[in-house]
Amino acid sequence: MNELDKIYVVGNSGFSQMLLRISTELFPSSTLSICVNKKYNQSKSILNLEDVLESSDLKRTGFFVSVGYSDLNKARESICNQIMKKGGVLINIIHPSVKLVPGIEIGVNNAFLENCIIQDGVSIGNGNIINAGAIVSHHCKIGNYNWITGGSVICGSSIIKNHCFIGANATVKDNVIIESNNFIGMASRI
Repeated sequence: MNELDKIYVVGNSGFSQMLLRISTELFPSSTLSICVNKKYNQSKSILNLEDVLESSDLKRTGFFVSVGYSDLNKARESICNQIMKKGGVLINIIHPSVKLVPGIEIGVNNAFLENCIIQDGVSIGNGNIINAGAIVSHHCKIGNYNWITGGSVICGSSIIKNHCFIGANATVKDNVIIESNNFIGMASRI
């Protein structure tokens, strides 16, 4: 990817602020800002996403949509689609402490937070959040717009389809398929 002039984290939560901080380390020569959809913007100091999409050179502007897991991540998917439809560039945010094996497949708008481990043969679609300390074991397939929270373990050759939430410290044993639109509670064993 070419160097980007500007990067916007879309969302205004503590999670968004954290991703903005991590992005300053990853993209030191880019201007970084927060923006939100106009209908959710309650601050004059935060940019409206719609205005950014109309006024920016989108080929030189990156976006990361950090909207939470409400409605099983479908709001994040909708905003990603809005950005892509306008020609925006969706980026991945990968914390420097993450262990990614070379050659794995990764889509766009994925966040990998502190000390994640992603092993051999894994494929990860678009719009996923892999939170701190999560492990995605060998040959797993992670679909689109999932949230895998801190300390979760997805054991080998398992499949997480689309729009799922895996709670903190949950474990999915090997060769399991989690169908789309599932919410797995914290500390669950599947």
